[in-house]
Amino acid sequence: MNNLGLTGQPGMVRAEDALNLAISDIGRLRFTPWNKDTEEVTLLSGTSSYTIGSDILTGISSFRGIVSMWHTDQRQEIVILNPHEFNSVARGSTETGRPLYATVQDKEQHLEVWPIPDADYTVFTVVRVPLDYDDVPEEYQAMILWRAVMNENAYDKSSTVYMKARELYAESEAQIESEGFLMYQPNAIEPEYILGEGDTGRGATDSGKWYNL
Repeated sequence: MNNLGLTGQPGMVRAEDALNLAISDIGRLRFTPWNKDTEEVTLLSGTSSYTIGSDILTGISSFRGIVSMWHTDQRQEIVILNPHEFNSVARGSTETGRPLYATVQDKEQHLEVWPIPDADYTVFTVVRVPLDYDDVPEEYQAMILWRAVMNENAYDKSSTVYMKARELYAESEAQIESEGFLMYQPNAIEPEYILGEGDTGRGATDSGKWYNL
């Protein structure tokens, strides 16, 4: 299909690279559930900086970023900021209290929270892990192709090929959202995992719930 239809070894390599980039793009979307993992993190009183993989999130083998964090006692979300936004709020501050903001610094090596915890807090954390082709359910695998076509034709976003691929890709996004794949939140009252009407598969756990907000 257009640039993805090249033949010969160079064409095969280019097509493979395009598909891998598309999978990576889809994996970075917030609402795709197929590359998310969860772990409870303890934020210690007086400690605002944590090394990922040793201090916290030790059970996550391939960390690719934090999607969301929630205080488990009040179901209060900790807002995830990029490092620049976080530093503009927290740099130099010695304020203590219930952590309200967080960021990942130093090429995803350290978690910083603010205010500095004034007590120990348990936080339900949703993290992003690598997405592989086989992780994507069959009914959504065409989405990878549409994204690859978009990437390969991004030099001319007014072209018929790009616009059609974008239309089909957007339909897949809407379908994911309509089935409730939008956000993972802890639900301390009645834990369950919802992926759509009657669907209890794809990594169901008893520690949280998908909400279509």
